[in-house]
Amino acid sequence: MYSLQVDSTVILRQSEFVADVTAVGATISHTLDMRGSKVSGTLDLDRLRVGVHLLMYDAEFHEIVLENAEIGGQLDFSGSTFHENVTLNGAHIGGALQFVSAQRSPAQWSDDAILLSLRNARADVIPNLSDPWPNKLDLDGLTYRNLDRLTSRSSGIRNDFNSWFDKLLQYSRQPYEQLATVLQTQGEIGSATAVRYFARDREHERREATDPVRLWLRLLDLVVGYGYYPQNTFRWAAGFVVLGALVLRIFGEGPKNGMPFGFAYSFDMLLPLVRLREKHYSIDLAGPARYYFYIHEIMGWVLASFFVTGLSGLTQ
Repeated sequence: MYSLQVDSTVILRQSEFVADVTAVGATISHTLDMRGSKVSGTLDLDRLRVGVHLLMYDAEFHEIVLENAEIGGQLDFSGSTFHENVTLNGAHIGGALQFVSAQRSPAQWSDDAILLSLRNARADVIPNLSDPWPNKLDLDGLTYRNLDRLTSRSSGIRNDFNSWFDKLLQYSRQPYEQLATVLQTQGEIGSATAVRYFARDREHERREATDPVRLWLRLLDLVVGYGYYPQNTFRWAAGFVVLGALVLRIFGEGPKNGMPFGFAYSFDMLLPLVRLREKHYSIDLAGPARYYFYIHEIMGWVLASFFVTGLSGLTQ
């Protein structure tokens, strides 16, 4: 059916094709209805133009090629079984891409090796991340406006995107940033930040263990969460304040200098540009406590630098 031109709907419902089906360059002004059909060969719909919906639910397919297709409405795969790869590279879907619906069972991918390729595709809505995606995905360049059934403040979204990104063939920053942008638009600020952090962590994991940049990224992660969680520096600061107070008490320098607890002194020495009490700066510590507080003050500058850098976004 090369370059087929139909000015209304094409109905291939409940049909069975034992060989390849080809409709390259076909144009159907309304709907292509293939619900309940079975195609044993390759279904090649390259450059297909469908004005409204492409209905492929409750069906059974082997390889599907929908590269550079344009679908005005929804592409419904719910309830269908797929035995080979599904390629949607460069496709434009004006409505929703669906794997499951209220009336039908979820789509099934019969082989763990099946690849769903959506490289440089565009859709208005994609399936929820917990929906039945296949185990191998190519999402580089995929753009979309929303996720199906995204619930504001969804408690499970973080676990969902972890498993979703685990399916990617290779690392690319774009799928992470696209999801983060959608979540942020929907008010899921915390989840959007978590996605961007997860992308940076994956970048870190891909580097060799001896790579100096890997060591730098590990330090960024520990202190400020790659810049996405600069508030982590407050926990480090609190830890050093407590540690400094313990050092003063263990070596007796706190009680000796009129500081039975030493928290204020430890805080004063840690944070640059903060002077709680002038008397603290005239105290001359002795023994191991003196050398510890050299390190203590240096760590204060380090934490402050990481905090400012994290707020500026330079490390993201």
